[in-house]
Amino acid sequence: MNEDDFQEIIRVQQLMSQRLLQEHKTDNKIDLLNLIQELSENGKKRVQVEALLIEAQLANMTEREAINLLDELERDGLITRPKVGWIQSY
Repeated sequence: MNEDDFQEIIRVQQLMSQRLLQEHKTDNKIDLLNLIQELSENGKKRVQVEALLIEAQLANMTEREAINLLDELERDGLITRPKVGWIQSY
């Protein structure tokens, strides 16, 4: 194997790693949205952030990861924060 082949293998491995990380992040966003939906059943429109963070940790997400994903979901327009400590999905 020459140097160019080796560099190509490294490049492909890095791309695959980035793709897997993105897929994991997307899966966790979907999981968070599902948790919001579950917690907002029975006619409730809002979910307490603390309750969601507890459920997210039970689903093997770190608190920091869940908070970052909530911020992304808000930027993506999929959730809103109607008041401090509460979230609501559309």
